[in-house]
Amino acid sequence: MIRCLLIKRKLYDYFDNSLSEIEHAQIKKHLDSCSGCRNGLMKIKAVIDIAQSKRVPHPTEEFWRKFQGELDDKLNEVLVPAYKPGFWRQFPVRSVVFVPAVSLLVLVMALSVQFRHSKSINSSHQALLDEMNVLEEVNPAIYFSNGIESSLDEAALAPEM
Repeated sequence: MIRCLLIKRKLYDYFDNSLSEIEHAQIKKHLDSCSGCRNGLMKIKAVIDIAQSKRVPHPTEEFWRKFQGELDDKLNEVLVPAYKPGFWRQFPVRSVVFVPAVSLLVLVMALSVQFRHSKSINSSHQALLDEMNVLEEVNPAIYFSNGIESSLDEAALAPEM
């Protein structure tokens, strides 16, 4: 059974006489004893005889050029999808308007961050002033040598613990 499978794979080469003499002799010996493989060889002969009896057209050079162009077009349609513009490309926005608008937005955001930061520094400054006033009221012996404002500057320069 396995031998027949191997022989059937080589029947076309046997028919075409493209096997070595040894392989040709081995397959011939097998065909003499195996009707299944002989039937396979007869089917190959029948197909080849029918194919040889048909007239095969020989396309012109023009046909092959046209065929190649159409094949390339079809392959490009399948392999390279058609370009579809993105969401923003459907709007006719020009960079002359878009770039300044984005720049203005970035500037407004930066100023907003700066304003919030300076506001938090001012509120921290005020909290420190309030605390120093409370300390003076609680203990009048505390004396800020250069006044509260310069003490705040000294406090701001002092390393945090």
